[in-house]
Amino acid sequence: MIRNILTKYSHLNKIYSKYYCKNINLNPKKITLKREEKRLEIEFQNNKTFSYPTEYLRVFSPSIEQVDRLVSNRRYINIVEMKLVGKYALQITFDDLHENGIYSFEYLYELGIKKYSNLKWYLKELKKNNKKRDPLMMKKVKE
Repeated sequence: MIRNILTKYSHLNKIYSKYYCKNINLNPKKITLKREEKRLEIEFQNNKTFSYPTEYLRVFSPSIEQVDRLVSNRRYINIVEMKLVGKYALQITFDDLHENGIYSFEYLYELGIKKYSNLKWYLKELKKNNKKRDPLMMKKVKE
């Protein structure tokens, strides 16, 4: 299912560019959630488009509760809901019920630019801390 947030809230698009992002090019032109692909795509006013795996967004959540904490076991996480926050950000709710991160459009742009270096760092940290991307599997209990 593909959902275009800015189509739903298209009347707000002009407001974004007037007031909130310091650089008008960082305002989103189009936001598309591709649930089946577990991916969020954002096209910015400067015509740069970034594709964000949902795992990447969850791991790099700007939530204060995640500061200095390595998030693991989120390979198959998905987005349940997205809400516009004011005129400058998205609040994303994931299917693990994490909803505290508010992703400013500037932060999302930065995540797009740094995606490969951030993912490289993340995979290195998982290995270093003996953690995995895959969800923990429940063990069968012997009766």
